[in-house]
Amino acid sequence: MRVRLMVAVLSLALLFSTVITVEAAGTTNVGTSVSQTEAEKSAKQYLKVMPFSRQGLIDQLSSPYGNGFSEEDAIAAVDKLEQDGVVDWNEQAVKYAMRYLDIMPLSRQSLVKQLSSQYGSQFTDEQAEAAVAYLESMKQVDWNVEATEAAENYLKMFGFSRKELLEQLTSVYGSGFTPEQAEYALNAVGY
Repeated sequence: MRVRLMVAVLSLALLFSTVITVEAAGTTNVGTSVSQTEAEKSAKQYLKVMPFSRQGLIDQLSSPYGNGFSEEDAIAAVDKLEQDGVVDWNEQAVKYAMRYLDIMPLSRQSLVKQLSSQYGSQFTDEQAEAAVAYLESMKQVDWNVEATEAAENYLKMFGFSRKELLEQLTSVYGSGFTPEQAEYALNAVGY
């Protein structure tokens, strides 16, 4: 009798754990599954380590190479972070933009494209533009310096005539710097 009662209590506890989850802070989330709560914890950990866009975080949580949560649980977790004010996607875009600029020289055009690309960071166009505008307003980026670093990198890898280097720096298929930024870079590298 006691064993059956214990099994029944455990079964009910398991059933309700998918409907009501008591978090460590003592609050109760009605309608949140254990998997969604775990996805939310994972999302918070990811955001402590590196910046993400909304879609990038959902993809990471639901990827078989990431955490493998269902897309539904990943979306619910990210929605919860937004509702709780845990994440600001514009701030995440700024952090991601700074990471890109630390790794490689980029033009404004290339940085916006990288931030908003479905193959890049997956921020919205508005978030990407806002991030770059913020960096510009805070004097965190100098496009002439970026162009100069790009020119130096190209010259380390390949032999370029002045004309070819100018084309590479200004091409939408190359670096995408403005002609003025490219000219500044060419002068800075001695061309």
